[in-house]
Amino acid sequence: MNPVSNPLFKLDGRVALVTGSGQGMGLGVVRALCRQGASVVINDYYPERAEGAAAALKAEGITALSSSPVALEKGPEVTETDIGAALQALQIAKEAKPA
Repeated sequence: MNPVSNPLFKLDGRVALVTGSGQGMGLGVVRALCRQGASVVINDYYPERAEGAAAALKAEGITALSSSPVALEKGPEVTETDIGAALQALQIAKEAKPA
């Protein structure tokens, strides 16, 4: 059993999008959520950082998907298409989680 895993705090079947999770504390949150059973999408301002974090986690045996930021440069002009892309990444994460 994973020493971090807590049977009272299981997240099986749950999906999380963690922003700023390409490194540091955000990446630690991703690890913790995955270990508790959640499907997680790594989101970072720099897409290459998110992709690198997902690859590093894969090497540790942890599966998480990476996603580009949701139009941060647009500010309040975020469109339905931008939101749709983020929701699509969450749906992919949910479907990719093994039963």
